[in-house]
Amino acid sequence: MSEINIIDVIAVAGPYSGGKLHYSVIVDRMPDHRYERSGNRLTAHDSGFYDFLSINTGTTKAFAGRAFTIELVDGSKFECKGQVWACGSSAPEPVVSIGLGTIEGLAKCHVYYGGYVSQTKLDAWLALNTPSKNQYKYDPRESIEWAEQRIRECGGKPVGVQRARKLRHRGTFVWRNATTNGLEWSPWFERKRTQILERQALDTKSQGVQV
Repeated sequence: MSEINIIDVIAVAGPYSGGKLHYSVIVDRMPDHRYERSGNRLTAHDSGFYDFLSINTGTTKAFAGRAFTIELVDGSKFECKGQVWACGSSAPEPVVSIGLGTIEGLAKCHVYYGGYVSQTKLDAWLALNTPSKNQYKYDPRESIEWAEQRIRECGGKPVGVQRARKLRHRGTFVWRNATTNGLEWSPWFERKRTQILERQALDTKSQGVQV
């Protein structure tokens, strides 16, 4: 398969990380995880992206007891029935714990998968690019257009003509309801728009070289 390319990186300090950055990496395709077994350790590697599992025979509650099948590099299948746990790195190089996703996948469900990436691969991208600071950057709901469509569909607070004029003078969005023909506005939309613009501003203040 083709080499996985990093499209973007989001670097945000978590609330309990003590200021340490956590990286969410957006790629052009997800890793094809085929695991190599060494004793009770299972290691998958694709284009600098890793996943690590550990077999703990006799246990049944790994991944909440969910049964699934993984493929090994020799082409065989391994059945996981609560005895295979996620574990720390067994990579032959330094790795970084990350969130991982594609633009297409995040558009369907804005959830990053856990994984690991080679420190060298991540550092190479960061040396030429500025990571985003907007953790909702690839959420389809992270747009003023989406928020406006939602309030038009759900409705807002009715407002009179004089009040509407004052609101518009302050920069508040006021629209005419297509069904009632009355004027409406939405406090939720105003908060949402402010939040989106503030998050977008985080990136415009620190643009780097993009390749």
